[in-house]
Amino acid sequence: MTQKINVSEKTIKRELAILQEKGILSREGGRKEGRWVILNKKE
Repeated sequence: MTQKINVSEKTIKRELAILQEKGILSREGGRKEGRWVILNKKE
């Protein structure tokens, strides 16, 4: 992913954490075989 969008791993981790805090993303499963889920957030 870092090569595809030309940013550092640290930046990706930071952005994922922000999306989790906002309730937009959720992590399901374990570290190796888990997946990210986009949550349906109605406003």
